[in-house]
Formats: sequence, structure tokens, C-alpha cells
Amino acid sequence: MDIQTAIKNTLIDKNYAVIPGIGGLVVEYEPARVNQATNTLTPPSYKLTFNPELKDPDNTIVNYLISKEKVDKTDAEKALKELKTEIIKDTEKGDSYELKDICSFNKDSNGNITVLSKLSEQLTSALMGYTSVKAQSFTKEETPKREEVKKEDTPKPSETIQTKQPVKSTIQPKKEKKNYALPVVLIVLALAIASSGIYFYLQKEAPAKKDKKPFMTAGNNNKKKKIIEETKKKQPVTKENDKYAHCTEFYIIAGSFKKHENASILQKELKKQGFDAQILKKKNNNYFRVTIEKFSERDTALKKLKQLKDSHGNEIWLLSI
Repeated sequence: MDIQTAIKNTLIDKNYAVIPGIGGLVVEYEPARVNQATNTLTPPSYKLTFNPELKDPDNTIVNYLISKEKVDKTDAEKALKELKTEIIKDTEKGDSYELKDICSFNKDSNGNITVLSKLSEQLTSALMGYTSVKAQSFTKEETPKREEVKKEDTPKPSETIQTKQPVKSTIQPKKEKKNYALPVVLIVLALAIASSGIYFYLQKEAPAKKDKKPFMTAGNNNKKKKIIEETKKKQPVTKENDKYAHCTEFYIIAGSFKKHENASILQKELKKQGFDAQILKKKNNNYFRVTIEKFSERDTALKKLKQLKDSHGNEIWLLSI
């Protein structure tokens, strides 16, 4: 009987595992996060938390041992009690008790049992739903050896080497090019002076144009400003243009889960903090939502939502029904 494997598989299946007399181990999903300051993306993951007051009326670890390992209920419960005894014994001596790939149990200065998460990559992949794939083996191909290049035979002393005759130079000196840039610049400058003189002459001879009256008078300007100011005013919100007019119930939501067990855990935590937390399940939705408070008016709900965000963070939100 492998009690540690039973705890590991219970965490994967149920997202929690309770050791009676010690407390509950809970794995919580953390979505991907973007850090805009450093331009980095943190992928989704799971973190392990410990709740010493968590109870498990369903005896999930015992039921796993009975169904998967075909163990007697009495033997399964006995194995859990022995695990509890070992944890307490080691932590009281100042040592830590380790569950492989999951966590280690320790005691703090106040004598309370604490947990240090040691989730392995394999367990995290199983929680995410990933499985390992075996790759096909391959062999490295050998590169063919290069053939040795034969050195050319050096000439023997008896052989005569013919020398090349010097080639006579046939390069002729370049002819000097004439510079036409200065005459062209002088011609362009003369044309510019002539054209400017003609322009000023025509301006002098042309009759003076009559001043045009402004298109918009002072009275018209005032009317135009008044129309613009009236259009800028916001229209009052009415039942016809208010998308929340048909809503009669407003809930502040602390969390949304696919499994009822996880929603129940959060509900218990919120009730310890003094909230009247409830679990809401809509007919057309597969999620179990944990509510903090219910309101009949949206404005009142929004004010309370702002107060809770200031004290508990931006994870909570408002559901309108």
C-alpha cells in the first residue's frame, strides 16, 4: 500500500487531500499573468496551500485506496492514522516530514504545523492535464570522409620552365573632361531674376481686389457655439437606453469554479472572515460562483464592490441578473 501515491492521485483528481488530524492540502489554479513593467508573461500554474481546519467527510484518500488498490477500509484508515503519527512525531522533534513530489511538513515557533510546497514538474503537468510523449530514437549519420587531394608533382631540376614574356602596356591616358557646371548655373540665375521682375510688374498693374466679407457673422457664431454646447451635453439615462434596467439582482462574486468542492472550500474561508458567502449556480452556466453579498440596486452594489476591491484586491466582480 502506497499512501503517498494515494495522496498525490487524490490531489490530481479532486484538487485537495485531507489527512485527518493534520489538515488539508489544496492545489489552486493560477492563471497566466502579464507584467507590463517588465514585459514578461508568466504561464498558468498551480500552487499548494495548507488548511489545518479542513475536513473531508467523503474520506477521499480512503476511498481511493479501497477502489484503486483494493485495500480494506480498516487497513486504509489505519494507514492514514500511521501517517498522521509519523508527521506529528517528526515535526515535534524539529525535523521535517516529506511527502515526495508534494510538500514537507514542519512546525513553526508557535508549535503549529506548516507546509512547504514542493510540487514537482511531473505533478504540475498532471494537474494541468498534460502527458509526456515518448520520442522516437534516432541515430546520427556519419559524414563521409573527404578524399585526400594529391599534391602536384614538383618539377625536376632537369626540366626547363618557360617564363612569360612581359606584356607591353596599351593603356592610353584619360582625356580631360570639360566643366560645364559654371555656365549652367549662370543661365539658371539669369532666368530666375528675369521671372521675378515679370511677376512684380504684373502685380503692380493688376487691379486691387475687393475685400471679401466674412462668411460667418457674430450672430451666427453665437448660434453655432450654442448648438455645439447643447450637443455635448450627455443625455440622461432612461429605461430605454439602460442595459441593466431589466436586472433585479446584483451579486458580488469572489470566485468561479467548475467543481463544487473548490467553491465549497472558498465559501468556508469567506464565512470565517465574516461574510455571508453563498454558492450560486445558474441553469445555463456550468460554473459554481461564490457570492459575498446580494443587492437589489446596482448603485449600492457598485459602491460596496469598490470598498471590497480596495481592501481585498481586484479579483472580485459584479454579476447582474
